[in-house]
Amino acid sequence: MDEMPRHGELGPAALRAGMSPNTARRYVPAGRLPSELTAPRGWRTRTGPFAADWAELRARLVDAPELEATTLFEDLLRRKPDGYTPGQLRTLQRRVKQWRAQEGPPKQIFFPLAHRPGEAMQTDFTLASALGITIRGEPCSHRLCHPVPPYSKGTMLGPALFSGRVAGGWAAHEAGFGPGFVGRANRAEARDGTGR
Repeated sequence: MDEMPRHGELGPAALRAGMSPNTARRYVPAGRLPSELTAPRGWRTRTGPFAADWAELRARLVDAPELEATTLFEDLLRRKPDGYTPGQLRTLQRRVKQWRAQEGPPKQIFFPLAHRPGEAMQTDFTLASALGITIRGEPCSHRLCHPVPPYSKGTMLGPALFSGRVAGGWAAHEAGFGPGFVGRANRAEARDGTGR
């Protein structure tokens, strides 16, 4: 279409556009591209092969939405071997996909977490006396601190002489994460095994 004003003749313009002159002769008078001339079709060209059994299949999908189209199709083939051919599986898969999009259960929302190295750490505190830990026969009454950076999943366990953000910073320092990590206490998450 853009080549016609440059060349003035249909033949060279069609060749420049990469189409046959016969094809160009059909579309140039319309003044639109071939893709713009085709109207979307809102009707089926033939009846669906699963129309007779769709009510039953739909009821089964409502009862168990996790059912796959392959399972439904294998069951149909088993019950009606002369009614369907294996080549119709893809048609049923498209129909089930369409049902799931329009009537199926809502999709679960998922937000992936992006952990960056050295930015956050999770700490868990547990009273050792509640675990029944003894050292040389004496009950251990310390709190244990378990820091875990979410990016690397590295771990260590040690006695916590204090709790809260200060202990999180201490644990990060002891684990070798450096002063840049300790200064970001706003991203530290502390859990206390005692419920505090």
